[in-house]
Amino acid sequence: MNESLTEFLTTFPINNPLLWALLVMVVVAGISLVLFLFWEVLLRLRLPFVSSQFGSSKDNNQSGPC
Repeated sequence: MNESLTEFLTTFPINNPLLWALLVMVVVAGISLVLFLFWEVLLRLRLPFVSSQFGSSKDNNQSGPC
């Protein structure tokens, strides 16, 4: 994989800065989507446990409906 990436980057047109800008934008967008999906999955798995712990303590302290 390293060799194919190196070959791609060395054959990529150096004279065209627009293509380099688009390549950088695509890489940044891809990484941001991966990180977004990672944190969404992580928070969805962890948040129900945290909210249930805090929710049960609030329910125990209330004496009745207000």
